[in-house]
Amino acid sequence: MIRRLAHSPPFVAGLALFAGLSMMVSGGVTLTWDVRTLQWVDGIRSVGLTDLMLALTFLGDGLIEVPFALIVCAVLWRIAGRRSAAALFFGALSGELLYLLAKASFQRPRPTVITQLSGAGWYSYPSGHSMMAPIIWSLAFLLLVPAVSRGLGRVLIGLAILMPAAIAASRVYLGVHYPSDVLGALALGGAWMSLWLGWSRSPATSSSASTR
Repeated sequence: MIRRLAHSPPFVAGLALFAGLSMMVSGGVTLTWDVRTLQWVDGIRSVGLTDLMLALTFLGDGLIEVPFALIVCAVLWRIAGRRSAAALFFGALSGELLYLLAKASFQRPRPTVITQLSGAGWYSYPSGHSMMAPIIWSLAFLLLVPAVSRGLGRVLIGLAILMPAAIAASRVYLGVHYPSDVLGALALGGAWMSLWLGWSRSPATSSSASTR
């Protein structure tokens, strides 16, 4: 089943985009643009905007995402079925392992172009906050959509799109990631999210209908 889903257009497109960006990052192709973008960001910083970006980046922290994912798993188990809950749980767990592998593979140093306004961990590419945002936030919201009203579902779809973008933007604004770091992370995270979303909606879900 996973092998078949791995050929789905969203997964293939996301993976291809990540591969292309990774080659450009490794070859230094994006560096001039990365540096210029960070310099531009430095010029638009303000106290209020910095507070907002710090709040957004906190939403991408494991201290928030892990409890959020576990709570949504419990909700999904009750209102959408065990398969949806399993998709979020195993998607997030495997996504974290994939992120660690990707970080260790590229070993890109953090940017020092502008002052870092937030704490930063080890390597820079791909951004962990930006990669895990679609895997946790977007996947959780999209898995909830079939079990809620149409109006609420539209709100959740909007949040599934906006949340990763906002978290990714915050990492660049705070000076802890190059723009290419977050773009590559969104591509890989989006691909992984689509894989598990597809798994949750695969024909095998019919076997779990009795659990809803």
